[in-house]
Amino acid sequence: MFHMPTIMLVSAVFQVILVGALFIVWKLYKDIPGIRCWLLSFVFYALSYFLFFGRGQIPFFLSVICAHFFLFLGGYMNIIAINKFVQGPRLSHLVIYLG
Repeated sequence: MFHMPTIMLVSAVFQVILVGALFIVWKLYKDIPGIRCWLLSFVFYALSYFLFFGRGQIPFFLSVICAHFFLFLGGYMNIIAINKFVQGPRLSHLVIYLG
């Protein structure tokens, strides 16, 4: 029904645009808590998209294992960024891993 490579390509393009916009916000408003972690999480997401695109052209370890690791790392950084932004209690890394 939908062409999955096209959907991933459009998502990757929007992710890069989002990284650029968030980079500008980070440069202008460095006092926002968690903005740097948020930016890093979206960079990791964008990096994982491009590693997924390389499947078949680059080694399996990079295109699948590292891409999934960067997805996990992006989610981890996103949780930390949201916690900093809402100024919640300091989270244990174990709680984040299990969540």
